[in-house]
Amino acid sequence: MKWIAKTRPIQLVNGERITKAALLSNEVFALFAGLEHLNIKPQEISDRYTLNLLYTLHNRNLDAEVISSMMYLVEQSMTGNKP
Repeated sequence: MKWIAKTRPIQLVNGERITKAALLSNEVFALFAGLEHLNIKPQEISDRYTLNLLYTLHNRNLDAEVISSMMYLVEQSMTGNKP
């Protein structure tokens, strides 16, 4: 997830109308890829928590281990296990 969010494979073209959703397209892609890897449907996570994860991916420079820990906690909460 970190490398998808940081290398920004989805590029925006100058002159296009750039929306907030477009600015977060790489982070959304990274989050969905991570959730898919864990077999978690994005709609199973609350909108508020999804926005918090997107904010974190966009604005924080986190180590891969921290992101891995975040996704581990998401996985554990979705399966009903205690970490």
